[in-house]
Amino acid sequence: MRGLFVLVFLSNLCLAQNPSQYVNPFIGTGGHGHTFPGATVPFGMVHLSPDTRIDGSWDGCSGYHYSDSFIYGFSHTHLSGTGVSDYGDILLLPSVHPISFEPEEYKTKFSHNDEVAKANYYKVELPNNGVKVELTASTWAGFHRYTFEKTEAYILLDLKHRDKTLDFVIKERGKHTLDGFRISEGWAKEQHCYFSMDFTSEITEIMYNEDSSKAVLYFENLDKNQLEAHVGISFTSIFGAQRNLAYETGKTYDWVQFDEVMADGQAHWDQELSKVAIFTEDEDKKFIFYTALYHCMIHPNIAEDVDGKYRGHDMKIHDSPNHTQYTVFSLWDTYRALHPLMTIIDERRTTDFINTFLEIYKQSGRLPVWELASNETDCMIGYHSVSVITDAYMKGIRGFDTTLALEAMVASANSDLFGLPSYLKYGFIRAEDEPESVSKTLEYSYDDWCIAQMARAMGEDSIADVFDRRSESWRNVINPETGFATPRLNGDWLPNFDPKEVNLHFTEANSWQYSFVQQAIGGAKNSEDLENKLDAFFSEKEKTTGRTQSDITGLIGQYAHGNEPSHHIAYLYNYLMLGNDKTKELVTTICDSFYKNSPSGLIGNEDCGQMSAWYVLSSCGIYPITPGLISYGVGYCQFDSVYFNLENGNIFKILTQRLKGRNSILGVSNNFESHTRIKNGSILLFSDSHFEFGFGSNGYNKESDLICPTPLIIGQSVFEKENWITLKALNTNNAIYYYLNGDSIRKQFYSRPFSVSETTKVSAFSKSTIINYTDSIINSKEVKSPTISATFYKKLNNWTCTPSIPPNPQYNAGGDDALIDGIRGTTKWQAGKWQGYQTDSVSFIIDLKEPKKISSLSIGFLQDSRSWILMPKKVVVYVSQDGINWLITNKYEKSVDFFQYENFIETIALELGSTRKKNKFQYVKVDVYSAGKFPEGHIGSTMNGDAFFFVDEIEVY
Repeated sequence: MRGLFVLVFLSNLCLAQNPSQYVNPFIGTGGHGHTFPGATVPFGMVHLSPDTRIDGSWDGCSGYHYSDSFIYGFSHTHLSGTGVSDYGDILLLPSVHPISFEPEEYKTKFSHNDEVAKANYYKVELPNNGVKVELTASTWAGFHRYTFEKTEAYILLDLKHRDKTLDFVIKERGKHTLDGFRISEGWAKEQHCYFSMDFTSEITEIMYNEDSSKAVLYFENLDKNQLEAHVGISFTSIFGAQRNLAYETGKTYDWVQFDEVMADGQAHWDQELSKVAIFTEDEDKKFIFYTALYHCMIHPNIAEDVDGKYRGHDMKIHDSPNHTQYTVFSLWDTYRALHPLMTIIDERRTTDFINTFLEIYKQSGRLPVWELASNETDCMIGYHSVSVITDAYMKGIRGFDTTLALEAMVASANSDLFGLPSYLKYGFIRAEDEPESVSKTLEYSYDDWCIAQMARAMGEDSIADVFDRRSESWRNVINPETGFATPRLNGDWLPNFDPKEVNLHFTEANSWQYSFVQQAIGGAKNSEDLENKLDAFFSEKEKTTGRTQSDITGLIGQYAHGNEPSHHIAYLYNYLMLGNDKTKELVTTICDSFYKNSPSGLIGNEDCGQMSAWYVLSSCGIYPITPGLISYGVGYCQFDSVYFNLENGNIFKILTQRLKGRNSILGVSNNFESHTRIKNGSILLFSDSHFEFGFGSNGYNKESDLICPTPLIIGQSVFEKENWITLKALNTNNAIYYYLNGDSIRKQFYSRPFSVSETTKVSAFSKSTIINYTDSIINSKEVKSPTISATFYKKLNNWTCTPSIPPNPQYNAGGDDALIDGIRGTTKWQAGKWQGYQTDSVSFIIDLKEPKKISSLSIGFLQDSRSWILMPKKVVVYVSQDGINWLITNKYEKSVDFFQYENFIETIALELGSTRKKNKFQYVKVDVYSAGKFPEGHIGSTMNGDAFFFVDEIEVY
């Protein structure tokens, strides 16, 4: 038997008949779905697919986009639905003609009319190359079958495809075989891919390019004009690739049959997809559903060889201890629905995923955030491994070291990365300390809630108490007067706040989309507040403000289904009496509008299964509003019935009663379903009756007795003469104490606003007294908030600074005079202390208000090339007595290094010339010239974009 899996049908399972026939791999390959159409088996290491893009463009993340008409070749690793490009290892391209080594010369035309994609099978005709290409795969090997117009053929092997190649080898072994590797840098900074490839005909001749990173193989006298290539891959070594290929082929030269491999893989898909059987007469829905389930079973994928060896995060080779090691964990996305789905249909792999996390923790000191190819990319936010672990633990899934897991969760939560020091010190992340401060605060507080749940269930009450308190930190960024999640800058709420604005205080979202706190019933005060908030959210205008964010698609009001922060919100109506009808209507609209049986059938990028997992669960009628709870919100079942075939042998049935002649949206008798009932094989029945029970007002978010929210410090950040300071508690019954300039000995009780007339640091904290009555005994405890500080700067002069054009509104640093206020920006430019411009040039005119002798000037710039921020190519300084007639005094010119990706600040100091010292000038003009367009090879070049320059603090001496 070739391949890893044996298909076993148990008599008590209710199976959909050959569900793999309803997989359409083209779904999501158009629009912004970012999926690929090639061949793979469930959770396999190999994803053998065509590449139509060689750049890192947004819609080229998977290597393929349906709008393209050229194919560069067929590579063996791909990412499904991510927002960043990587992989594309070991590219092969066949032709009956000699092949160039240059991608723009060897790419070849194709037509979708000549394409076929099914589960574990891809075919395309390449007429200009005179070849029909067929692809299939097993877990560790890709299988190519080429049928040529002639009996001779050429095969290109390209190890420099897509990512930057750091090292490579191509070795000839015998007459049929090549071995080798490439180590590349892309999203994953050090990605290893080793290969061993056998051909069914002898290689007649091999031609190499200049550095031997590419080879063209020549074959002659092909039997029946056909040639097969069998390619084993490994992330550990060439020997690992050889062993993997030998396992998959049986390693005899009675060659394994392509059709047999394809059939084995499709049978494997039937086995996995049959874990959920849907029954409906709607053929399109079958394709949408089973393709969605298929997309849920691509990532995470196997990272170890057949012998259990894998590359760890320390880049050493390890043996996986009693589990399968996986890679590609898009946890910011997948903790929400994909991993909860796996707790229902695949407990074994869920256990393996968690054991993978723990191996990563042992090697790197923290749990994965966004793991790829033994690298931590640190993409996205939170430490959502803890959600996956807690959700599994609370649902009774074991098979991992729970003590080690809790240790790893706590260690990850106490690291000093990505704003956590600010979060722990202040009870939230200050906007001046960290970009995306609001989103990070909210997601950290959810993850802390998860840690508290698991610690409490394990009897670790002291740990649970700490993280229960931390989980209430969301209260410090939800403005109680507006209900919106709001950034806090210099002690106060961000001025001129717009909840529709997409900006650097949020992660791929705006405040509307982040204001429904996941672990706290949407952060609502009561049922009326929740309903009003939800109604307003879904009825708002379908338009965001601020920066353009490609992920924000699929709008219903301010709900954005194309990105993950919105995914639980439609189900929050379930917490209301009679609210489930609104959930049903919304879920129906989302399922019907945003999921189609077409290449553009996904409204946003797939994100390694999350977008599809939302559909799989929601179309069946359930959704995990808060992973970590064992309950699921109930919505609307799109099918006549659904059977979940569970590992314990039970069948969880979802049944609908439809009345003849009516196409109504059917209700249920309860708003929630428990994981216990699912695991026990209970029945969820949808009928025409309305539900009778909701959570009502129980458990809504009254003032917490676990924390005292951090108070506000309100004043003018930069002032000229006198500044009045107001302190305000987020809970009205809290007392506030404050002190000035770090002198905590002289703290005072706050009773009314006070004024300062010099640069002053104000520090404040709140106190509350919680009184409990038990058995006629009055108990009280005092709860104190963290101390928050804000600094108010007295302006050093009355100068003004006026730019010739306004800065980008996302990067205005607080206004024109921000460039002369004495407050310097840091390399954390996302905190908002820099002015940013994306234009050819800008003039800054500084009015000194009276003539002065001027000897020199300095001006600060920032470079973060990965974020399109570059040093200027030229700076010219002028002076004037009247603001009309200008004298040039000095200039700076320097070639900009677009590929210096390190984030740094450089201050340019310019002497203004000895002759100028004899005169007095009232005006100084600084002309700044942008670096211009990005050169080819830079990630910014694919968007045809101009570089930004970021400027802060112009000083005149």
